Amino acid sequence: MRFYLKYVSVFFTILFVSSNCTSNKKIHKAYTKNECESYRPKFDYYKIKSGNIIADVGAGNGWSEGVFSGMSDSVKFYIQDINTRVLNQDELNKIVKHYSSIKLSPQTNSFYMVIGSEKKTNLPNGLFNKIIIHNTFHEFTDPKSLVQDLTTKVKPNGEIFVSDQFSSDYRKIKHQGCWVLAEKISFVIDCFSKAGFHLTSMTAPNNSLENYLCFELSEKKGNDFKTMKDSVDVFIKELD
Repeated sequence: MRFYLKYVSVFFTILFVSSNCTSNKKIHKAYTKNECESYRPKFDYYKIKSGNIIADVGAGNGWSEGVFSGMSDSVKFYIQDINTRVLNQDELNKIVKHYSSIKLSPQTNSFYMVIGSEKKTNLPNGLFNKIIIHNTFHEFTDPKSLVQDLTTKVKPNGEIFVSDQFSSDYRKIKHQGCWVLAEKISFVIDCFSKAGFHLTSMTAPNNSLENYLCFELSEKKGNDFKTMKDSVDVFIKELD
């Protein structure tokens, strides 16, 4: 059980600041400095560091990157979405202006807007240390094509983080607000596996309602993680 306990405190802390399709009522508004601090567990989980180049797929108007910019320096944020009513240069400028104004030090991060499609992210190739897909995977109409597209976007040692709500072996759920049926976590893992990615960490067992997954191209990291996970899953299955 030690394997999952390593992440459990992070998972439950993140859980309180996770959003579903409608719960984040301030998605188009501005957070205060104190409100931004509630998102620090997510920032720490992603291990965002100076010099990183990060993409957020399905990022809306980029408010998350605005929040993270107050906790970081010299990071390049690529804000990606397909909805130009939500993500446009005017909206992004407002986000950058607000979060720069509440940052305790000069704004040294940079922000780039990318409009994608249902099959392609249109992100630059081979550029990213980390790609974040938070509360978005369930919205993909062609997830296999998008995941395949991501294979060309990350650096060889890059990470892709997928966090969402999932159906389980025992229950199917729909996301509140959009009412899209949630896939099982096994479907997400399969999509990335077929594209050449390996699961290298997760914050909760397979049948959990919410989970944070990390995928990398390193086969060794994937095999090491699988060995640990398989040994724990034997006990988890008994508890299920």
